[in-house]
Amino acid sequence: MIKTESENVFFKTPDNIYLHFKITPSVASKAAVIFVHGVGEHIERYDAIFNAFANQGYSCFGFDQRGFGLSEGERGHIDSFSEYVEDLAQFIDAIVTRKTKTPVFLFGHSMGSIVVLSYALRYASTLRGLLIFSCPLILDNWFSNVGEYAAIALSAIAPRLKTSTLINPQDLSDDPSIIKAFRDDPLIVDKVSVNWLREFKLARENILLHAERIITPTLICHGKEDRIAAIKGPKLLYEKLGSDDKSLIVYDALKHELLNHLPIEQLNVLTQTFGWLDRHCI
Repeated sequence: MIKTESENVFFKTPDNIYLHFKITPSVASKAAVIFVHGVGEHIERYDAIFNAFANQGYSCFGFDQRGFGLSEGERGHIDSFSEYVEDLAQFIDAIVTRKTKTPVFLFGHSMGSIVVLSYALRYASTLRGLLIFSCPLILDNWFSNVGEYAAIALSAIAPRLKTSTLINPQDLSDDPSIIKAFRDDPLIVDKVSVNWLREFKLARENILLHAERIITPTLICHGKEDRIAAIKGPKLLYEKLGSDDKSLIVYDALKHELLNHLPIEQLNVLTQTFGWLDRHCI
């Protein structure tokens, strides 16, 4: 079921949560790229990225994950990480496959890459390729790693207790306009529940345990200056993936949001990303 409020469009999940979604079609569509955003953010932050991809012939789809952006759901809380995975499956089945018959790629940024990889473990046969950007399989911050273990203990007695995401806007990009926009964005969620942290940790561990089952072509991109997601994670993922068609690109000077940097740096990432997509559309 789809509903419209003003200019915003929503689809309904099986558990009756309405999730806001966004589509930017390309006239000469070579493929569909479904974007899955990171923790605390929302799909409207991807407007310029959608336009860049659409101009290269890629129709773009994305939605605010439950509890974020304009979507319904308790802010920053989930009972199970599988809720995100099944929401993505519902979006693909109810929206994407009805809008396009072209190949489908999944693009996951940060926490979104964990959703994408979790989806690929269950539904890989439906996908042409995965784009895994700034994957936080291993966190870079010592406090974050210790905090996760504390969250597991707390989640048993107070699962909805909220704690900071510990995301410093300065760690996202070197572009001052991106940093300011993030700080001023009223839709940014800067707290998550301890159960969210527990489920996030379990999902990452599950991926590392079963990564060899992912045989879908995969592009992994990471910034060497990323202070949120440790570069060790993508390197380990690359080693463990079962796909024979996998690539790892490390950008020396870039931080966490690879597509939200200064124009010259952003162009380099886009050029390599489009090149990979073009080769895998054939």
